[in-house]
Amino acid sequence: MHDFHHIQQAGVKTKGVLISIEGEPRGIGNGIYSFFVGGHRYIGHTRVGAHDRIGMYPGAAIEVSYLAENPAQNVTSISWPDNAYMFVLASALTMFFLLFFRWQIWKDRRNGVNL
Repeated sequence: MHDFHHIQQAGVKTKGVLISIEGEPRGIGNGIYSFFVGGHRYIGHTRVGAHDRIGMYPGAAIEVSYLAENPAQNVTSISWPDNAYMFVLASALTMFFLLFFRWQIWKDRRNGVNL
C-alpha cells in the first residue's frame, strides 16, 4: 500500500484513456487504461469504487500518476489499493469485538457478577 500512495502522491501526472470498465455498476469495478510516456504506450489496471464510476466510459480521459524511472508502475487518481478492503474489514471486526466485550462487561455488572 505504501507504493500505491507514493506513486499517487509523488508520481509524474499525465492523461490516459479508459479502455474498458467491468463489474456491477453499484459495486467495485475493474478498469483498464492506457497512457503514453516518451512515445511508448503503457497499459494499467485499476479497481474503481461505485462512486468514482459515475460518468466513466470507454474513451474517457483519466489522470494517471507513474514513476518517472519506471512508468510501468502507475496508478490513476481514482484507483483503490488492492488491500484497502482488508484494512476496513480488520477495523470493523476490531470495533465489533470491542463493543461486544464492553457489552458483556456491562451485562455482567448489571446482573451482579463481580469481575
